[in-house]
Amino acid sequence: MKLSQALKNQPKVLSLEVTTRCNLDCIYCTKKAKKIGDIDLSAELLEKISTQLEQFERIIVCGIGESFLYPEIYNLVQGNKAQKFSIVTNGTIPIDYKRLNANGNVEMLIFSIDALEQEVLNQISGRYKLESLLRNLDEYDKYYKENKVKINRVLNCTLNEHNLKEILKLVDFARQRGFGTIHFSFPRGNEKFIDDNQQEINNILKCAAKKAAEYGLYFADPYTTCCVYLKWVTPYMAINGDVFSCAETLYIDKKVGNIDDMSFSDIWLSENYRAFQNGEACKECKFLSNCRLEFKDK
Repeated sequence: MKLSQALKNQPKVLSLEVTTRCNLDCIYCTKKAKKIGDIDLSAELLEKISTQLEQFERIIVCGIGESFLYPEIYNLVQGNKAQKFSIVTNGTIPIDYKRLNANGNVEMLIFSIDALEQEVLNQISGRYKLESLLRNLDEYDKYYKENKVKINRVLNCTLNEHNLKEILKLVDFARQRGFGTIHFSFPRGNEKFIDDNQQEINNILKCAAKKAAEYGLYFADPYTTCCVYLKWVTPYMAINGDVFSCAETLYIDKKVGNIDDMSFSDIWLSENYRAFQNGEACKECKFLSNCRLEFKDK
């Protein structure tokens, strides 16, 4: 579906930030710059949005923090049986897969893995423990073997100055560990790195795509990835209730409302959101250049 078409559709998916707590210190993370402390989604705010979650078919748990450090993560998933959940995680916090997927509504787990060499991980994330990730993946294998219930798993890698030589290794790893998709993403805010190393990045990604195809892995190329999820552009609710139309408006801190003041339904009808639907944010978006091509001459 074209972006211009997806913008017109009322979102049936919501990206929800549940915590800013994290056990890592990634070089591309915006937490330090924004001077955000360790905060969890409050019980009051969760109660406020709980009745409104019915309008969404899918919830993506994603934010500055590590999803599995949110104390209520299991209750959140179990308490919303009608919604399908995707959860972004760095993979180092133990996951109780059986408890998490008790209702069979966990659709996807996105593991952020930027390297496989501990030395490189130390340069990127500071405190990333590879053995913790491997234990989590072993636990998934055990869960699947015992329950015959599959959760789609994505390996996501944010490209940076330290891990270009890790890309092909990550494709091999994704195959070995049974991931269905491998996704490489660019670091928003560090476009200079991409420009300075474009030829090397292009060559490596071309090799990675070929290898992924040979393995039967779905390869999400950062140059062709679009912000359309199924048939919607995913809105984002931050820890304080601020609602953003998309990833780019979140990055530039241009909210369309706050759930304390407006319902989601009211936000979709607001003047700010209508402007977004007309492609205003897309024209200057620096996340995904192929998306904004639809709007460059408008």
